[in-house]
Amino acid sequence: MMGRIGGRRCGGLFGSLAAMCLVVGLGSSAQPAMARPSQTTFLVTNAGDSGPGSLRRALVDANTAALTDRVTISFDIPGCGGPCRIHVVEALPEISRGDLLLDGYSQPGAAPGLDLQGGTILIELVGPGPAGPDGLRITGPDVEVRGLAVHGFGGNGVVVTGDGARRVVVAGNYLGLDSTGAVSIGNGRAGIAISGGARQVRVGGPVTAEGNVISGNVGEGVAVLGDGTGEIEVIGNFIGTDVGGFAAQANVGSGVLVAEGASGESSGLSGGEFGILVQDNLISGNQADGVRVDGASTSAVRVVSNLIGRDSLNNIALSNGGDGVHVMNGAHDILITTSEDGQPNVIAGNFGHGVQLERANNITIRGAFIGTGRGGQTVMPNGGSGVRVAHSAGVTIGGSEAEGNLISGNATHGVYLSGDQTMNAIISGNRIGTNLDGNESLPNGGDGVRIAGGARNNLVGAALGEPAGGFDPPEGNLISGNVGDGVVVLDAGSTDNLIIGNRIGTTQDGAAALGNEKAGLRVAGGASFVFVGLIPLEIDLNRFARKATAGLTDSQQQIDFDPGNTISGNRVGVRIEGPDTRDVTLAENRIGTTADGSADIPNAEAGVVILGGAQNTHLGVDNTIAYNGADGILVDGADTFSHTFAANAIYENGGAGIALSGGANGGIEAPMLDPVVFPARRVDGTACAGCLIQLFANRLDDGEGRRYLADAVADEAGAFAFDLPAAEETFFTTTSTDDLGTSPFSNVVSAPPATPVPTATLVPPTVTSSAPATVLPTAPATATQSPPPTVTATEDPPSATPTAGGTPTAAPSPTTGASTTPMPTPIATPSPQASDTPASEPSDTPPATAPPTSTAGPATPEWRIHLPITRNEA
Repeated sequence: MMGRIGGRRCGGLFGSLAAMCLVVGLGSSAQPAMARPSQTTFLVTNAGDSGPGSLRRALVDANTAALTDRVTISFDIPGCGGPCRIHVVEALPEISRGDLLLDGYSQPGAAPGLDLQGGTILIELVGPGPAGPDGLRITGPDVEVRGLAVHGFGGNGVVVTGDGARRVVVAGNYLGLDSTGAVSIGNGRAGIAISGGARQVRVGGPVTAEGNVISGNVGEGVAVLGDGTGEIEVIGNFIGTDVGGFAAQANVGSGVLVAEGASGESSGLSGGEFGILVQDNLISGNQADGVRVDGASTSAVRVVSNLIGRDSLNNIALSNGGDGVHVMNGAHDILITTSEDGQPNVIAGNFGHGVQLERANNITIRGAFIGTGRGGQTVMPNGGSGVRVAHSAGVTIGGSEAEGNLISGNATHGVYLSGDQTMNAIISGNRIGTNLDGNESLPNGGDGVRIAGGARNNLVGAALGEPAGGFDPPEGNLISGNVGDGVVVLDAGSTDNLIIGNRIGTTQDGAAALGNEKAGLRVAGGASFVFVGLIPLEIDLNRFARKATAGLTDSQQQIDFDPGNTISGNRVGVRIEGPDTRDVTLAENRIGTTADGSADIPNAEAGVVILGGAQNTHLGVDNTIAYNGADGILVDGADTFSHTFAANAIYENGGAGIALSGGANGGIEAPMLDPVVFPARRVDGTACAGCLIQLFANRLDDGEGRRYLADAVADEAGAFAFDLPAAEETFFTTTSTDDLGTSPFSNVVSAPPATPVPTATLVPPTVTSSAPATVLPTAPATATQSPPPTVTATEDPPSATPTAGGTPTAAPSPTTGASTTPMPTPIATPSPQASDTPASEPSDTPPATAPPTSTAGPATPEWRIHLPITRNEA
């Protein structure tokens, strides 16, 4: 027969992996019933199709033997001169009795396989051709078939069918190949078909000698079909290749097909809760899919640690003509996962997608290598996406980092979600576009993750909620190195998608660039309500933690991890575009920095670009947008408006901190700041009436806003004022926000750090030798006709301060009315209300109902998103 591949241990999924291996099955396997006291052997002594000593006569005699006997059919055919070919003219008798072993290895010179070159099979059952019957039909219990080559039959090579077929083992055979294991003489349908309610059937086995080579058939390699058919194990076989697993010997259909309602819970056959197990097989070279699961009532299938689309040494592609794994037409509750000792499925080199889910529900894919070669360090592309999910609900791709998949090197996208029935998917803990170590790119040819066609309520990033008893920080994805965008959300109806806790464009440690060639994140084509980073309170977390948060209190469901994404090292950090694209919220993200925010990983162009008529982006709070090659935020176009930026850290970008062009955000102008008033450390300014004004501090005079300090509301004349807090920074800017969006940063004003020094040092020095008569008096007309600024009237006037010569300096009076007293030192700065420049007066902005506020001190701001998000809960 054939050998197995390598040793059992190859390391964990994201650990060091010097070489991949294919391991044998886990758990206990179906065993024939215990030996009976009475043993009966029927011996096949010639290659004829009938008469004494023939296989046909032995099968007839076995079926009529006493049911208390354990029956063995053995072979001792002399003079074959090589393999003994039994040419079957018409259907052989069914194996209907129980407790029977049909043992081809009993022929002298035959032996099970011990290495990659296989064993020695000397008994061939040769069918009459396309119009012929099935090869062997098994309808009884406790039957084993070993050591045969079965080919050339018009039907299936081996059939196991009926509810009387229990505890059947088909192991160590060539089904569709001759006895050399290299020449395809396929059967007209499947190599082996299991149907009609058969249960507890094992094809192959957990040791080298038990694997079958199932190749060259006109139908599938293995077909598991029909309601009631379940508790099936397909373990350790080569399906679609030659005996060494180095060349394709295609089954025309899929390698393994599970369809027509096959399912059934395990009764201990393999110790699991799933009724059909496909494990440790080489499934390559087939003309259709590697594994196909099909049908609305087909369920409870596990696909575990197989090589799908590769050769037996995992060196080169032996492509399946379709997808690696294809789940479709309502099939549900499918698990594609690692073995108990951590060996992954390797799904690479297939002509179609690595894994495709079409109208399938409750599918989990974890621990797989999809699109990579040996050790997760080289590209072995699937011809489509790594994982494509279409019109399918409740899909989980990954989980914790230990459960995550490596999805890299595929011809199009890494993960592609599409269709309005695609919802509640979780994509978490994966590496998408990188090698196994997360430090080099193995790019997918398109986007890392694409969400389109109305897919909704999906999560890309940290899985929300943890099982009761533990809330370890969940894992986001590493999405880097891809040819397209890192993450893209497209199309009308693609709504309520969450992108949280990912590293997009960096290495796994978040310390170096590994950029996607286009944007880190792109939202376009009418997509809406995309939440990036911090999750608004109105989002129903239970949609994204379907079982984990059940029965937990609100406090137990709090998200105790950093939800923000690191979006750095890409061409553009975030790109939002399109006339119907709206309601994108970004909070607590790092755009242009390392994951810890301590150093720069610039996006080559802008940090955030918004254009093409997109509306209602809410950027804030607590995003860091720094070090990018161009503007921190760029908004372009008169039809691009209602984009608000609040309480972010925006600094040291190559262009403007916030740039508006072409009338974006309604053409709102930046506030205008007057010089800082001393000694009060007060700054006044003008902006649009009733606008929200935010104050920022900067270490550099770069015209941006590194640290958010406070907010105020401009009065009906556009006036506002701030008392500068005691801050280490010396430069200050502001922005204004109205219903059409946020402005660029204002002009920069400076003030030295506030330190506890004598008050006298804050007052301009008075020259004592100057006579009062030489000081120009305050113009009475200006003082009497202009009402005093409300802001300064609410402040305590500075006390008279002794000058160096001991003469008190008169302070300006805050009271109304004219003052005829000459002022020795003009230290008061006129407020904006007394200016000749009219304030802007948007016609759709109601007058302020309260005087401008003045926020003093570095208190923690309570302000969050200025404009409320009106969401369509439907």
